Amino acid sequence: MGTDNAGRDILARVLSGGQISLMVALIATLVSLVIGVSYGAIAGYVGGRIDDVMMRVVDVLYSLPYVIILIVLLALLPAKTSTGQLAELFFALGAVSWLTMARIVRGQV
Repeated sequence: MGTDNAGRDILARVLSGGQISLMVALIATLVSLVIGVSYGAIAGYVGGRIDDVMMRVVDVLYSLPYVIILIVLLALLPAKTSTGQLAELFFALGAVSWLTMARIVRGQV
């Protein structure tokens, strides 16, 4: 792929970016999985009014824009280093994408 005007290897930069993207996707998915399975299992197991309230919370969160919640979460979490910002991104992505997993698990329990 060659180099850019500053002499940096483009292939190495693409591979590094791909590595970070895959890491973000995997960790955010794991965070989403843990939150969604836990929440859905509790709602499905307990049932009754608690289940209704928990699923209404999920419905309310579904009605909010995903990107806006993500931006607000990232703005509220302080980060001092680039590694801290990456960890916050993992948490924020997982924290807003667990809703579908919770509904699926709740329906199975």
